[in-house]
Amino acid sequence: MIPFGEWLPDQADFNNPGTPYINNVFPAATSYRPVGSAQTSSDALASSAKGGTSAQTGDGAVVNFAGTQTGLYRLADTAWQDITRTVGAYATTGDEKWRFAQFGSLIIASNYSDVPQKYDLSLTSPFVDLGGTPPQARYMAVVRDFVVLGNLSTQRNGIHWSGFGDPESWTVGTDQSDFQNFPEGGWVQGIIGGEQGFIFLEHAIVSMVATGDEFVFQFDVVEKGRGLRAPGSLVQVGRTAFYLAHDGFYQFDGGRSTPIGAHKIDKTFFANADETYLSRMTGIADPINKIVIWSYASSQSVDGEPDRFIMYNWATGGWSQADMDVRLIFPVLAPGYTLEGLDAMSADLDLLGISLDSRLWTDGALALGIFGLDDKLALLTGLPLEAILETREAELLPGQRAFVSEIRPIVDTDTALISLGRREILSANPSYTDEVAMTPSGRCPVRSSGRFQRARLRIPAGAAWTHAQGVDFLAVEDGAR
Repeated sequence: MIPFGEWLPDQADFNNPGTPYINNVFPAATSYRPVGSAQTSSDALASSAKGGTSAQTGDGAVVNFAGTQTGLYRLADTAWQDITRTVGAYATTGDEKWRFAQFGSLIIASNYSDVPQKYDLSLTSPFVDLGGTPPQARYMAVVRDFVVLGNLSTQRNGIHWSGFGDPESWTVGTDQSDFQNFPEGGWVQGIIGGEQGFIFLEHAIVSMVATGDEFVFQFDVVEKGRGLRAPGSLVQVGRTAFYLAHDGFYQFDGGRSTPIGAHKIDKTFFANADETYLSRMTGIADPINKIVIWSYASSQSVDGEPDRFIMYNWATGGWSQADMDVRLIFPVLAPGYTLEGLDAMSADLDLLGISLDSRLWTDGALALGIFGLDDKLALLTGLPLEAILETREAELLPGQRAFVSEIRPIVDTDTALISLGRREILSANPSYTDEVAMTPSGRCPVRSSGRFQRARLRIPAGAAWTHAQGVDFLAVEDGAR
């Protein structure tokens, strides 16, 4: 068997140790798995989505939020309830996003253009301005018992933190509230929180450690010369972060950054991405499958809207990609559904597209949330997208031309189609045979001769399958009997 190995498009097609091309699949341990199509689970927002988040109340109830240019909304079954502040609409500008943080029972939201907002999960009243005159800011996180705001409207290279245990105390010198400006490294591009905070600048990463004295925090540059290129690419998983720097993708462990895309996908990503719209890049983590997913606008995108996924499995180090038109992606917590709620999603339970045994129907289940170009919330729980996987190109009989009469896909479906790519010299483009369907015995009969050959597997959209592993070739020396 020639396996569908690790996706390595930055390396040569011939004798690639992995595979040069795959699409619409997730990377797994020893195979690739299907990417589900987007299945709508809400009505449309009033206008384009600019951010989203999920939270849980003290009693475990799930609340999902979304923001637009002028409003903030809460999801009730499939309808978005307007919970914009009563004193007037918001003014989110350009590609600015709403960013959210939870502090106890408060959801804090910031869009840089307006005063940070708060929503009390124990109440049903609209958002209101966060108290204590906090600065307008692009990024936000909770570090220890402090809310930290970064990339301030008054100081792009600075942060400001709240009073201890009080997200509405912002007077410098009161309750340990203070600010810090960073003299080098550029603008603040993102913050990750926890017991220890990390400030991602354009060209540096700075640690933020509580001191327990009058200085409150100690700041140390832990990464110099490398920082965060696309703010929306910063994805936190526990104490680990994944992000796009100016030269590729990295994994940060709190002490140093390790390249995860070098010699694999970095060159291909930058060649394919429309760098004008990297500000529209968003990312999330799927801790169940150990995958980070980023959306971005490719050079083929219409109007710079994200149209591609690139995905990294941090357990295996493998990558993959998919086609997906979205405005943004974010982690969604399933709210749990009654039968009436399921009726609101589909009049026919058989057409839900998700097993009723799925954990998605229970409170608190984590899912990948998508706002498509129709500005409706969707989940990747629909029927599989069309999947394409290629093997590496090889001389099936080293030093000789090979005649291939049969290919057997190693995939758990009987609907796969195979075509064979071949060329005589490496400077030529490969030509492909017509696609061949699988016979009842699971084989694809072909008749093709060539020196350098590869197989392309296509699984049609909607086909049921779980693992694609590789192909077997039946080949003999060309001209032999």
